[in-house]
Amino acid sequence: MYEIYENLVDAPDGNGFCEAYLLTPQPEWVFPFDRDKTAKTYTDRYVQRYDCFTAQEVGTPHPSLKKQISGTIEVNNGSTSVIGNATQFTSDFLVGDLIWINGNKCFVGSVTSDTELVLTEDYLGVNISGTSAFRAEAYLTREDSLEVGEDGLLRFNRIYSTIPEGRTEYGTIGFSFPAFKNNSADTTTIRSSFNEVVVTKQIFSYIRTNDPNTDLVINSKFKITDPSSNIVSFVASDTTPNLTAYQGFVSSSTNIRSAETRVTPYAGNIWELLDQEIVAK
Repeated sequence: MYEIYENLVDAPDGNGFCEAYLLTPQPEWVFPFDRDKTAKTYTDRYVQRYDCFTAQEVGTPHPSLKKQISGTIEVNNGSTSVIGNATQFTSDFLVGDLIWINGNKCFVGSVTSDTELVLTEDYLGVNISGTSAFRAEAYLTREDSLEVGEDGLLRFNRIYSTIPEGRTEYGTIGFSFPAFKNNSADTTTIRSSFNEVVVTKQIFSYIRTNDPNTDLVINSKFKITDPSSNIVSFVASDTTPNLTAYQGFVSSSTNIRSAETRVTPYAGNIWELLDQEIVAK
């Protein structure tokens, strides 16, 4: 009954396909962005008995694709404590993630800081110090293309995404540049405010998190406030920033934020943040 079309022996893992069996020897992969080759999407094709199928959680690490983390680690046999040197554990790992230590596949129980994490179980390898470690390169974003064949077996894809390192693009945006005054109370201006369509620098960054309310940082649009903390459309000697400071921005072609950070879901529990900047005028 469980003979399948991909020229596999029936139940190659010996359990009647109750566990998912990988059909693709290597993941198929594509680049979603032309300008960022660190962004990759991997696809693995599996076969399994329909009645044994259970969807995996979004964010599950790819079981074999791995990437070296920054810094080095120290861990002793029989311990769950991993100490890092020049590591970035808080951005590299979430609870439940895989970490490869000296060839041993371990799971992260908690992340204390950038240089301290705790494993779910005792490390069983040899004592190591000053050694590189690895994290998963990609994380599950969805399972799709579920098809039940005439043989009663379910075939499906698991789609994994890397965390892009980010990229910079350019576009245009309309922006209202401020008027100039000597003082906020003045009824006359040194120059009037004006609207102009200008080039905007678009800075894309990515973060993987299960707690977006806490971990996603939203940068505010450039604003000017008067002595009463009201947002105003002019700069003067008593505003923040004041007239002298803003004129310095203009003379040095300093970038200011033209919009609040835009947050959109990218893939699974990976989020895309877009910050936009323009040259002050």
